[in-house]
Amino acid sequence: MNFIRLKPILLKRIWGGHALREEFSRMLPESDAIGESWEISDRPEACCIIEGGRFSGMSLRDAIRENSAYIMGPGWNPDKRFPILVKWLDASSTLSVQVHPDEIAAELLGGESKSENWYVYKADKDAKIVVGLKRGVTPELFEHSLDSEHLKGLLDIRAAREGDSILIPPGCLHAIGGGILILEIQQNSDTTYRAFDWNRLDSDGKPRALHIRESMKSINFGLPVPHTLKTGDDDLEICRCKQFSIRVMNLPEGSKFSFEAMRQPRILSVVRGSIKSSCGGELRLSESAILPYAQAQNFEVVQSAKLLLTENFSNG
Repeated sequence: MNFIRLKPILLKRIWGGHALREEFSRMLPESDAIGESWEISDRPEACCIIEGGRFSGMSLRDAIRENSAYIMGPGWNPDKRFPILVKWLDASSTLSVQVHPDEIAAELLGGESKSENWYVYKADKDAKIVVGLKRGVTPELFEHSLDSEHLKGLLDIRAAREGDSILIPPGCLHAIGGGILILEIQQNSDTTYRAFDWNRLDSDGKPRALHIRESMKSINFGLPVPHTLKTGDDDLEICRCKQFSIRVMNLPEGSKFSFEAMRQPRILSVVRGSIKSSCGGELRLSESAILPYAQAQNFEVVQSAKLLLTENFSNG
């Protein structure tokens, strides 16, 4: 097996559900409401363990530290963490209205900047997402409307549909509505500021912490509303930002494809069907894997597949 597959890290969330078990037949406890499954993570608080292959049993952090040229390329600092975090988000109920800081705000607030891309795998008929503010909303109007019935009227709320892809830049206020299963591909960051949480109470009957000051410093009120891309059976680029790009690959059963060695590290995520490597190992629906820089990759499509290929990682 030439690719790097990792053991997901499961996180319970107040808004989580059971879609990962129901949609992907994952062996998860029926009683646990899993909100996030971190498929690829090199975070200090949550680092994935590699399953199978030459690095089996190692953490992703240790594998890169000891084999940075092989995995990431000859110019990679072995102490620099893997730059992309891949996670499934199972929103059984609506997430908070939140924002991630840009680089300037992150430095000011002591956080980390984050760009993220949502690929909607499944959405209920009436599922909604929040992607920014309506034109003309000022900081004063927004802050005055927080925790009031007028807030919804300031938000860009739109329908979510299977196959939608949306790039959420830093500074963009956003929220995922209930009844949506999303594959999120993002910068390696875990800084999130909650501006509003729908007056929700946690399991102890208390409201969750809000970050009004940090949110107001992070929201870019002049940011254009992100565009929703509709993906179907065409191959296309769905995301390009400073930190990474993503393109969709639709492949029929029995077809073959490959990647040359010594080009760049990549991530391959399966959102339909399954594929197998010529060197052994299969990637099935919902799984993601790292394709190392120094290793050529040859795959065959086992079941008609739709893949997300993440590449052009920032080395900054």
